[in-house]
Amino acid sequence: MNRKLLMLDCVLAAILIYAGFQFRREWWATRARDAARLHVHVPPAPPPPFTPLATQPPLLASGYASIAEKMLFTPSRNPNVVIEVPPPPPPKPVPPLPVYHGMMNIDKSGP
Repeated sequence: MNRKLLMLDCVLAAILIYAGFQFRREWWATRARDAARLHVHVPPAPPPPFTPLATQPPLLASGYASIAEKMLFTPSRNPNVVIEVPPPPPPKPVPPLPVYHGMMNIDKSGP
């Protein structure tokens, strides 16, 4: 039985050494593949064609008048002053109508 255990230990050691060599070979292959990817020279893309911008008209102060007129944060910034006109007074009430109490017949052609 002692021989069987010694033989098993040798086989396991050989498997372990073989696995170590395979692992080391894969590790070196991976490093070489990563180094090859890192050192690849990629040519830069050509720049887009140059197109000059359109010329801007000169800035004038009168162009900013509409900005100053706008109500930005407060109503007092509005240049249009609102003049509140008081409402017209209500019409005077109609005076009371005369009261009718009876009738008189005043005739000029008498008896």
